[in-house]
Amino acid sequence: MTGLSLVHRNRPASGTGPHPAVILLHGLGSNELDLLALASAIDPRLFVISARAPLAQGPGYMWYDLAEGPGLGGPTIERSLETLRVFLCECVECYGLDQNRIYVGGFSQGAAMAGTLGLLEPDLVAGVLMVSGYLPPGIEERYRPPAAAGHPFFQAHGTLDQVVPLVFARQTRDFLEQTPVQLTYREYPIGHEVSLPELEDIDSWLNQRFD
Repeated sequence: MTGLSLVHRNRPASGTGPHPAVILLHGLGSNELDLLALASAIDPRLFVISARAPLAQGPGYMWYDLAEGPGLGGPTIERSLETLRVFLCECVECYGLDQNRIYVGGFSQGAAMAGTLGLLEPDLVAGVLMVSGYLPPGIEERYRPPAAAGHPFFQAHGTLDQVVPLVFARQTRDFLEQTPVQLTYREYPIGHEVSLPELEDIDSWLNQRFD
């Protein structure tokens, strides 16, 4: 769907609104259809929105140019973060979502964006899902973990991941454990992918937010 700041697809929620929602952010070189396939594994009470990154990368799209480095401060990641801020507010208005229950989740580069947004804009993001990603380093003082106190974070990573090494995930875990967010951390014997046990854990984690 177009008309908002980012091209996206959605899966409406069951019941009456305003609905809680999860905004899904794909990985490098992919598109909005990639994570939309996960919607069937997500609690039907959540409005699911899968967004396309704004920058072209081969046949797919990216959230930021890795040539600028993995951290905050580069022009592409900063522009994408600002676009995401606007997009979240647009989605609340357009789809009648519960602005206090907007979760952001992502895979790989999308996970980096989700984690960053959750710590930069805790007033907009109620919780974060980070799968096979990391928290961009470099300007940690910009993060606002005290303002995200109590916000749930789910971080998952494959121990055999050769794209985003496990050490990066554990560095992010160690950082988050020193903050007041409520971190749930899981590792799986998989590569740079999403497994069925991982999906089941994500669904269980989301269910706990609303049960």
